[in-house]
Amino acid sequence: MSTLVYLEQICSQQIRGPNTCKMQVADLIVNSSLLHLVLRMLHARRGGHEAAGYVAGNAAAVVPPLRERLLSLIGQLLRHTTYLEPGVTELGLFEVLLDGLREQNSKLRRRSAAALGELLFYIATQPPTSRAADSTGTAGQAGWQAPDAVRAAIVETLQAS
Repeated sequence: MSTLVYLEQICSQQIRGPNTCKMQVADLIVNSSLLHLVLRMLHARRGGHEAAGYVAGNAAAVVPPLRERLLSLIGQLLRHTTYLEPGVTELGLFEVLLDGLREQNSKLRRRSAAALGELLFYIATQPPTSRAADSTGTAGQAGWQAPDAVRAAIVETLQAS
């Protein structure tokens, strides 16, 4: 947990490259295997407590704070990143965030909503391309596109509140 807190704190910082160019720490983390690991941990939780490697008796006490911290880290990374690899959507980022919106725990829902908002803001601020993307949440030469399920979940969430 302490490492996740540390990563959240440093993701807004800049480092100098060899040619004195500044680079966001968030760019390095979000486009590395760390985001893949965080998403795998969240996917494992979706599959059940045993898939995540937790003993069933104490999983309820351990998993929600860890999930909160992981979702918070994703939100901070998305907020401070200046470049997101197009293949990140193939890792299941949208699915993890949508699952978080359906959680009973209000902290998990809020953190998922915040991270999803940051991702949607990133997508909205990307320059338009000549070809339209499909609605599967893919990116690349066709540009970023949020899946239709994201729009439906946002409307549903807003109507429920």
